[in-house]
Amino acid sequence: MKSQQNPFFNIIFLFLLGTKTITIETRSPHRPIDPLIPCVSVQWKGDNTVYTHKSFYYEEYPTFHIFDEQYFNKHKLPSEAITYRFNEKKSLPGQLLSNLIEQLLTEIHQKKKRYTHFTLLQHKNFNRRKKCGLIVLKFNDYPFVLKLFIE
Repeated sequence: MKSQQNPFFNIIFLFLLGTKTITIETRSPHRPIDPLIPCVSVQWKGDNTVYTHKSFYYEEYPTFHIFDEQYFNKHKLPSEAITYRFNEKKSLPGQLLSNLIEQLLTEIHQKKKRYTHFTLLQHKNFNRRKKCGLIVLKFNDYPFVLKLFIE
């Protein structure tokens, strides 16, 4: 003999099962907001819109104090002439290399596997989809190597 179940019972059971899983996985709306959670607020100059983000992972020292602007400016790619390492009579403008690197970054954002002005030497943990990791490239036309770290 086959027993028949009430369809109303099935609907109630599915409803209760669904509400139970929803209440377990979500945060209570009555939970107070922690006043000590770090918060960063930014806005464009001349714009009144303020963008705010809160996260427990924000820390003051790495966010605001670890960057040394003088060290960065001292070691960045110069815009004046860069001499070759083994032939000091030859040189090329730093702006040319900078433009080629900018074009490389555009190609990386387009998720290309082959690059116009570079040959791939090595990539460690480089993820094209997330655009992060270390990639080592050689300039095709110049005797320089580029190590690119992207986070």
